[in-house]
This record gives sequence, C-alpha cells and structure tokens, in this order.
Amino acid sequence: MKRFILTLFIITMALTSSPELLSQGGSNPLMPQTQRTTFLIGPVFGYNRSLHSASIPSFQGNNEVNCPVFANGSQNGYYVGGSFEYLLGGAVNSTSSIIIKAVYNTLPSFFEEGGDDLQTRVIEEATGAENIITTSIMHNYEVDYSLISLEGLYKLNLGNSGFGIVAGPTFDFAIARTRTQTLDLIEPSDIYFAQNDDLTDEYPNARYSDDLRSIIFDDGDIEGSSAFRLGLKVGAQYEIDQVLNKAIIVPHIFYNFGITNLSADLEWRVSAVQIGFDIRWAM
Repeated sequence: MKRFILTLFIITMALTSSPELLSQGGSNPLMPQTQRTTFLIGPVFGYNRSLHSASIPSFQGNNEVNCPVFANGSQNGYYVGGSFEYLLGGAVNSTSSIIIKAVYNTLPSFFEEGGDDLQTRVIEEATGAENIITTSIMHNYEVDYSLISLEGLYKLNLGNSGFGIVAGPTFDFAIARTRTQTLDLIEPSDIYFAQNDDLTDEYPNARYSDDLRSIIFDDGDIEGSSAFRLGLKVGAQYEIDQVLNKAIIVPHIFYNFGITNLSADLEWRVSAVQIGFDIRWAM
C-alpha cells in the first residue's frame, strides 16, 4: 500500500510539473531530465583589447608650445564575471532572450610619443670634460583603468541556429583610474639625467627614477576623471548546446564602444574589442 501511494504521488507530481522541466522527448514522465529552462546562469571569461582615443597634452598647463600630445593608446586586459539569461517565448521555442552580466573589466592603456633627437651637453664624471652628443628620448603615458560593469543585453538568434546577434548598454563603475607619465632616455644607454632642483619648481609632481634614466612627471589619479562610464556593446555569439554536463558554451565577440569621456577635462573615450565565452546551466 505504501509503495502504491508513493508511486501515485510521483506520477501526480510528474504530470502537474511544468513541461519546461521535462525532457524534450517526453518519453518517460517519471524521470525528468535537466533540460534548458527559461532561466540560465553561469560564469563569463574573456580578453579585452582596450582602445583609448584621447587628446592628452604631455605637459598640460605649462604653456609648452611643442609638447607632444598622447592620442591613441591600447593594451591587453581581461574580464571575468557572471551572467543570467532569461529566454523569451519559452525554453523550447525561444529565439531571443535578455542577458544580464556583472563583470570585472580591466581596460588599461599605453601611449607612446617619440621625442626629437636632442643635442645634449654631457659632463664626464672622471675628467669633468664637456661633450655635445645626440640623445634620443621617448614620452610615455601608462594608464591603469579597471571597472565593475553591469550589462543589459538583448540576444536574437538567426533562424533555428545557435548563431545570434547581441546588443545593449553597459553601465561601468571605475575602481581604478590612475596614470604614470614619464620622459625616458632611449639612447645612448650609458648616460643619465643630471638631477636639477629647478625641475620641481616648474613641475611640482616630477621626480627622477632610481636609475636616473627617466623623469616621472605624473603618477597618481587621473585629474578630472569620472567614476562612471556608459558604453554600448554590439556583437555576435554562438551557442554550443549539451556539453560539459549539459551546460551551454557560448563563445562571443563584442565591440564595446565608450559613449562618455573618461575625464571631464579632456576628450578621452575608452572602447574595447572583447573576445571570450560564457558557460550557462539551466536553473
């Protein structure tokens, strides 16, 4: 009798359960399988190629006439986080969905502008003799920029295939936005800057590197930088179903276009090419 009641209970629960939780084949209602439901969740991983488009004077505010301007910089970064997908139109027949992602992004950059070869007066330490030689210098500007991003994306699959197009806004909150600007001696390799106390009179934040081969003009937070970034992501993805214990693997590629400026004082937008993949399981 107890076995009959237990069997009746299992059959009742199977027949009244949502069909989305049953096997698509429906061959055995007593043994529902873990198929795609309307909710999926999982981790996100990927590579960023950050692209900084800017107009940054190398010696801002010092009335330098021929100072170089840092215009285009790039560097490698990464992203990692999680995604939540809600399938529109049901789990079986859905061709579109809403995807929410919370992601940690690094979008660093490195700007480099060559300086003119200079005729430089060199004093030999041993003899005190003075010589005029040609030296080569380089202006460098390195940026550390990382964010917590909240993305709201709409996905549309093409036909019945796993290929889909994805677009939507990204709301980013900066947790690091610093820069280091240096003037580096490139050639010859056996000379160094003579320390001059007048340097800090004109550039209060400047200091010499330990090896005296560089002058560090700025090192710290980007002045006038905004803690908020608004971007627009557009890209494509492909869903590979029923792998890794019935997970869905979703390789993707996006262009993440920066709408807002990084700094209120400068024309400076940060975009990125993003290549990676999601792993999603049915909830």
